[in-house]
Amino acid sequence: MNAIEPTTAMEIMAVDTPTTFYFPSDVNLFLGSAKRKADTNLAVIELVKEIEKEGRFATPDEQELISHYVGYGDSAVLSARYSDVVETVTNEEFAALRASTLNAHYTSLPIIRGIWAGLLRMGAGRRSVLRVLDPSAGIGHFQSASPECVRSIARWVEIELDKLTACILKNLHPNIEGKNVVFNDAV
Repeated sequence: MNAIEPTTAMEIMAVDTPTTFYFPSDVNLFLGSAKRKADTNLAVIELVKEIEKEGRFATPDEQELISHYVGYGDSAVLSARYSDVVETVTNEEFAALRASTLNAHYTSLPIIRGIWAGLLRMGAGRRSVLRVLDPSAGIGHFQSASPECVRSIARWVEIELDKLTACILKNLHPNIEGKNVVFNDAV
């Protein structure tokens, strides 16, 4: 597998304050085949469960790996490591993952950056406060790929229905006001 090197105990201890993950503005993700995406997804799920069990925040290196989670909107990704995923997640999490093959779709960074470019042209970057609601946040790439000029003024609410994906999101954006609920129930 092409994952990051394991984090050392010293690196883990150094992360006593959570940090929000942002992509560098020139980075695009090349996620590979369904098998490679499945391998990465499984590594991320295992890592997030370990972080949760240890009661700590993800390190920046761990956040880098976590940011490559693409979910299971492509059923070929789930099929590639089906039995391993079944063994790694709870029955409730697996049911949600299977259900997500119908409605969870990955949005690439160039598309997200194009949306941000349009918002900036409409004046989003000139506001004193920019309130952003992401009603189907996934793992939060819309925030992670936000332009640097809006990061200090943006106040985010990220909502994600799937509990496992919401947990992954919390490792990338630990300081955010986020909810694991259906959008209609969030208010």
